[in-house]
Parts: sequence; C-alpha cells; structure tokens
Amino acid sequence: MGIGLIVFLAVLATLSAEPQDVSPAVLVRNMQSAYEKVKDYQMKVIIRRQGGDGGWNEEEFTYTYKKPHHVRIDFKTPRSGTMVVYPDKEGKVLVRPWGLRALDLHLSPESFLLRDPSGQRVDQTDLGLLIGNISKSINERRRGPLEMFEEQYSFVLKVLSEDHFRRAQTTSYSFIIDKESWLPMEILEATPEGFLKRRIIFKDLQMNPGITHGFFQLTKE
Repeated sequence: MGIGLIVFLAVLATLSAEPQDVSPAVLVRNMQSAYEKVKDYQMKVIIRRQGGDGGWNEEEFTYTYKKPHHVRIDFKTPRSGTMVVYPDKEGKVLVRPWGLRALDLHLSPESFLLRDPSGQRVDQTDLGLLIGNISKSINERRRGPLEMFEEQYSFVLKVLSEDHFRRAQTTSYSFIIDKESWLPMEILEATPEGFLKRRIIFKDLQMNPGITHGFFQLTKE
C-alpha cells in the first residue's frame, strides 16, 4: 500500500469518525461558553424557504446584534434597503421600508407585519437564544432520536424536537456548529418525514467588532 493511499485513508477516517471527546452536552456547553465572550456581532444571513408553489424563496440580510438585546437587520433581498431595528425608545420595532425615513413604522414585536413564516419574531433572533433552543431540543423538547457526527470544520447535531416557535409542531433539526468559533453556522429544518422546509445560513461572522449604540438609532440617519 503506497504512502499516499495510507494518508488518504487516514484523512477519510478522521472526517467520518464519531467525535471522541465531544458529546452533545459538551457541544452545547462549548457554545454557551463561546457566546458568553461575545459582546456584539455582525453576520450575513441567508434564509431559503419552501414556497407554496414548490419552489424556494430566498431572503438575505445583514444581521447585527449588541448585548443585552439590540437588533438591527439590513435587507439585501427581497426588500433591498429596508432596515429593521429593535427596540426603539418605546420598546417597539422600528421599520424603515426601502431606507425611506418618511415611511418609518413603529410596530409591536408581535405584529403580523413582522411575523416570520416560521413563527419567529424580530426579538427572537439572536445566537444566544438559538443556543438555548438547541439545548432544549436535545433535552426536554426532544421527540425522537438524537444523532451527532463530526465533519472537517464542524459538528452536526440532528434531532427530532418540538418546534422552537410553534409549540404544537414537531420539527427535524440539523444544527451545524463551527469548530473554530463554537457557534452555529447553519440550520436545516425539515418535517418529521424528512421534507426540507427551511435552511438558514450564517456567514462572515464578525465577533466583538465594537458596534456602538448609535448604530441602532435610525432616527439620526
């Protein structure tokens, strides 16, 4: 057997092997520990949803978060230029359609105009909340088998669980966790039968870039 083949088989075994030192519980603790060190962050988010016509709808935006709970979303598609900030001075969600200040709206977080098809609200869109939901998915909300495996740059956690935002539904989740940052980098949501409903991709994550509070005050722009 040549040395090249030996090396190839060794790498292949590493990519397909079960994680030796990281259990689901340890993975969650590592995520929680990593998030504790985060003061603010910014990333690109791509969401692909199954449409009613059988096709896929795509949404892309820049997501910015600052602890304890400041959210800003800058849409690229489909509502280019639209900005969403939570909370405003009254604890509502400020929406600036297409970047036009004259059209500013101040809405309740529970407004149907802000309701995501998954049931998720603007004030429920933080990596910290997601990590908490992952923990619940593999513990008290689990409704089926739990599987975990290791890839070259990530850990993949698959579980059948009570849906994060629709308590009467059950969803099959696949959580892809980055090995370097110990933070989520992708989520796949499917029906219990395996029909893919939604894919969420987090990319170009910048941790602790020093985002100021003024970045969340659109009234001054």
